[in-house]
Amino acid sequence: LMEVTGCGLAGVPALADGLMRWQSEFEAKTGLAWSEVLGSLGGELGVVFILDRANMIDIPFVEGMQLPEPGFLFAVKVKNDLLYDHITSELKKKTAVQLTDEKGLKMCAVPIPLPLPVQLEITVARAGDYLFLATHSKHVRNAVAGRDGKQPGLRQTPEFAALLKHLPAKGNNFIYVARRFSETIIGLQQQLLESGRVPEKQAGVLRTLFLKHHRARRNRHHA
Repeated sequence: LMEVTGCGLAGVPALADGLMRWQSEFEAKTGLAWSEVLGSLGGELGVVFILDRANMIDIPFVEGMQLPEPGFLFAVKVKNDLLYDHITSELKKKTAVQLTDEKGLKMCAVPIPLPLPVQLEITVARAGDYLFLATHSKHVRNAVAGRDGKQPGLRQTPEFAALLKHLPAKGNNFIYVARRFSETIIGLQQQLLESGRVPEKQAGVLRTLFLKHHRARRNRHHA
């Protein structure tokens, strides 16, 4: 990759030099050869933003308002344990970790207590051909269980199944936002309007702009 990039930027020496310096700094700070890191990657990356409706949390400093607990999951296809071993080794040097070594799953988790109603457990994991980074180990377990067919995954949801037949068999990326995400945002807006914190004039404008259109879209969907 660096060789191809370097050739492509031959006419932009300042940018090419900057990339080479970045590569040198990366290797000096991590102790990993950039070529080995690139060689360990499998060419796939997924990012998931999660709203867990099973765990509603109070919004800090806003009395009476709740939202589903947020979370993130990153999945990177890899060819070996290079990145997992390196990240795990670095975490062990700096803090106490919780290690899991099960059939088909290795995890290293670092619980981080927060003065907030959110469970944060920074997790790096290796399962199958993927390296996972997540805000909690439960997100990794859910992803692996869905992949293995032990619990319903995204493909089994009626909403995504209806879209799946229209997706091309090949492509370099796709983005999917579940309807529940917009419903959650609308729900937060409704909670805010009902709380009385928004002056009535502005509340009326928000109801007209957002909630009315949301109900119309929902009615078209159910029709």
